[in-house]
Amino acid sequence: MNWKKITGLAITGVLSMPYLMQAEMKSAPERFAPFIENRQLPGIVVIAADADNILAVDAAGFADIEHKISMKTDSLFWVASETKTLIAGALMLLRDEDKVQIDDPVEKFLPEFKNMPVAVKKEDGSYEKKPAARAITIKDLLTHVSGISGSQAMAYKPLREIVAGYAEIPLESEPGAVFKYSNPGINTVGAIIEVISGEPLGEFMQCRIFDPLGMKNTTFWPTPAQLQHLAKTYQLPNEKTGNQFKVISYYHFEGDISDRSRPPFPGGGLFSTGEDIIYYYQMLLNGGEFNGRRILSAAAVKEMTARQDPTGISDRGLALVIGNSGEFRHSGAYGTETIGWPAKNLITGIKVQIQGGWPEKAAVRAEYFKWVDDVVKNQHR
Repeated sequence: MNWKKITGLAITGVLSMPYLMQAEMKSAPERFAPFIENRQLPGIVVIAADADNILAVDAAGFADIEHKISMKTDSLFWVASETKTLIAGALMLLRDEDKVQIDDPVEKFLPEFKNMPVAVKKEDGSYEKKPAARAITIKDLLTHVSGISGSQAMAYKPLREIVAGYAEIPLESEPGAVFKYSNPGINTVGAIIEVISGEPLGEFMQCRIFDPLGMKNTTFWPTPAQLQHLAKTYQLPNEKTGNQFKVISYYHFEGDISDRSRPPFPGGGLFSTGEDIIYYYQMLLNGGEFNGRRILSAAAVKEMTARQDPTGISDRGLALVIGNSGEFRHSGAYGTETIGWPAKNLITGIKVQIQGGWPEKAAVRAEYFKWVDDVVKNQHR
């Protein structure tokens, strides 16, 4: 592969907002060219918005290196654990309808979780089971302190059946006592949504979240047409891959990702674009409203974006990470992230698809926030 040749294509980029040309600022292709040329970054989409408008969105690099397909501002990404935040919003819709409270015990909706035992380690290293001190609550699930464990992957079974399997495994800790990031916990929230709503989770999310927010390219099952815009996921060049990127699979998925017989994955199954996720965060930043339409109550949003962890050792809201200045965010396994900054009336988003804790992440993020700063400055000229 002629890397210099395809790098030349990569740094042409996509500049979507004409106003960016009116003032001196580096576009994404300019800012991220060094990372792309040095094979430290395959491609990237960056985005900035306020509560009402997309301020700028830009792209650089490649969605598909082998076929020389440039990254576009509407490229589709597996947003992985960013899914969790949208699942929390769906649960809070039902809370607004008085169909559930976050302090409700899980067993109220999923009886198999009644009288869950806890695995306690003995001095000889073996384990014994003892009754949990209290029932698991939905709040425990949303703040990752439920103690539920199980497989991170999703099999080709109904969501309700998968979640029932978690109830067959003793809890790793007392409910509310220990923070441990848990896909099974959020999957359980998805099953609760199905039980309460009487609808498959995918249909509920489509009708109650995606459609009202205009999230046209957000789905658990990308269509063949949407897959034409999919950004491939890469492992960065290393000793094993030599000087090349290596395409990797979406490790939580089996078979065709367009196959709707595959269950939705509440803990991390959504595919989306940079702009679509921004719409959800605009709704949160506006206290539950979007384009004049109320999606969530202001009380629900306040509850989601406040620290809720009863252990007092983590920074979790309801499926959100809450910063010291009140910012709320979530990231995905392969480098996607969205942050709402209420004090700044700002939303920032970055979308890449790289496996693992890539070493250039801090440098790329620093350059990304410089781009955001330039966008904000342009708004005040």
